[in-house]
Amino acid sequence: MGYVYDDTRGTEKKVYAIFLRDVDGSPIRRREPGATKARAHGIIKAEERAVLEAKEQGFPTLEAYKQAQAKKLDDAKKAATTFETFSTDYLDFVKSRIKLGKIKDSTHERYSDLMRLYINPFFGKLALTDIDATLIESYRDRRLEKGGAAEGTVCQEISILSGLFTLALKRKKIPMHPVWGLVEKPALPKRTPRYLKSEEKTALLSKLSEPLKSAVIISMNTGFRESELASLTWADVDTEKQTITIPGDRRKRKVPLVVPYNETVAEVLKFLETLPTRFKSPYVITNPRMKEPTRYDRFNNSAWRKAVRDAGLKLRWHDLRSHYGSTLAQKGRSAPEIQALLGQSSLASTQKYINLFDSLRAAVQSVDGQNEATTTQIATQKPVAESEESKAAVNS
Repeated sequence: MGYVYDDTRGTEKKVYAIFLRDVDGSPIRRREPGATKARAHGIIKAEERAVLEAKEQGFPTLEAYKQAQAKKLDDAKKAATTFETFSTDYLDFVKSRIKLGKIKDSTHERYSDLMRLYINPFFGKLALTDIDATLIESYRDRRLEKGGAAEGTVCQEISILSGLFTLALKRKKIPMHPVWGLVEKPALPKRTPRYLKSEEKTALLSKLSEPLKSAVIISMNTGFRESELASLTWADVDTEKQTITIPGDRRKRKVPLVVPYNETVAEVLKFLETLPTRFKSPYVITNPRMKEPTRYDRFNNSAWRKAVRDAGLKLRWHDLRSHYGSTLAQKGRSAPEIQALLGQSSLASTQKYINLFDSLRAAVQSVDGQNEATTTQIATQKPVAESEESKAAVNS
């Protein structure tokens, strides 16, 4: 079992070194200048994986295995496949998993967009064999610092790259995987559940037009995910029982969700039933910009983002789901009730809404305590007698 240790000898900056055992059991020690501790651990994992492969393939030492891999790499470069060419194969592979029920159509669409807009412009013309961990880290840092991409988006892009190179490795397009254990994903910031104040809701709704306005109201009153609401059909709505059913094949957890809806949603549904598209499309929210009435692919579109900006807010579409959960917590609903209404798999996910309002209550009470002396002073303060000058001013 290998390990990382501090080997800062003769340098001012901290240097990490790695230790592991070779195929024949002899020790391997190597300094890794410039590597962070996490990167050094990643190198250890990659080297230990290489030692196991070397042993399985009958190589006497890790070095002999690496020399053989280097020769494979040279041979592969002579008949190299470009990243852009193989990315088409990878997206076809991803698409094939839709029929198996492994992923949703929206996932394939998202992968295709990220590949077309960001990943291929950076890696496209390079041979697969020319792409290493350092280059992928450069891409990651560039997207975060210069591209302004969110940490979650970059994490998804690293996952796409990892999946692509896993397929390339299985098809013997590359001799080694450049992502496994070597490229760190950016840390995701902890988000506080979003809760819209009354004036924020009013400002947002005033900037929205139909049917996006209706979609926002339904989302704030049901907590449906964007994909769940976009794919909602009239067949899913039971107006007699006043419930909505989201089938399992359209949900993140693949488990059906049946929830009641309130009078606000009932009124919105009645309004949507009066629209001309009601009998032309099976979907509750129909995109009016399309020649043939059809569903929205995404509500998080340019119209939504413009409305948010015009309302002076910082808001994601998913925050509407957070708003619903936070509202339920504010009204004193229990964690199991909130979990059932949102269709969440664990109470840990639900508890954040409870914690938000517990912390807000504590904050308000702490301010109330600090103002107690002031409040008492105001209550017991005697009114100041009016001067003759002030009386004359009022009466004049």
